[in-house]
Amino acid sequence: MAMVPISWETLSRIALRAQELKLPVTMELGEVIALLIADEDTTAEGGWSHSGVYLPEGTALRFSYLGQAFDGIVRDGLLVFPDAADESPSKVVLESIRARGHEVASVNGWVAILAEVAHGGGRRWQKLSELRLLAQESARRA
Repeated sequence: MAMVPISWETLSRIALRAQELKLPVTMELGEVIALLIADEDTTAEGGWSHSGVYLPEGTALRFSYLGQAFDGIVRDGLLVFPDAADESPSKVVLESIRARGHEVASVNGWVAILAEVAHGGGRRWQKLSELRLLAQESARRA
């Protein structure tokens, strides 16, 4: 079984949400997380949620295209970059690239965007596609 480190803050939020939903205390953490991912209300506190991935409000984002850096943030349920904001990773990356004068037909925003997430007591940059895979694996195990 893969280990996914989470912060105490995240664990506390999971526990509080589990109490609100009156989930049994005997449930394993993976089962609780899978139910919370399925819960449509995960963006009520702000943040961004899509395909099982949840990024809290204020999460730093970045991607690069042809050597140009694009820095963004999660705000009000959107992925926000200086030239575009959208719920869809691919759409926000495409619009950001086009706003800088580049012609591009399509782009996979899930692979392009990196989010700064908690990891092992610190922080690290991780692709949205990797976070989605971890969420899918967690949901399958539950």
